[in-house]
Amino acid sequence: MADIVAIMVKGKIVEMDLLDNLKEKYVLCAVPKDETVNGFLYKEISDEKIYLVKKENAKGKVEPANFNAIFEAIVKGVKE
Repeated sequence: MADIVAIMVKGKIVEMDLLDNLKEKYVLCAVPKDETVNGFLYKEISDEKIYLVKKENAKGKVEPANFNAIFEAIVKGVKE
C-alpha cells in the first residue's frame, strides 16, 4: 500500500496527495437526479445521482469516500 498516490488520466497527473489526505478531502454525496453538484459524477441510481465532491461542496446525503470511489469518479469525470 502506498502512502502517496497519483491519479493519472491520459498521461496527466490530475490528483496527487497522501492517501489519508485524499480520503479526508473527498466525500460522496447523493442528490436528486434533477440536481447537480460541483464535483465528479460517480454513479446514478434509481432516483439519485451520487457525486464525489470536496467536503466544502457537499450537500444532500453525505458519506465518506474510499479510495476506489475517489479513483473511479475522478478518472471517469476528468475531461480534456
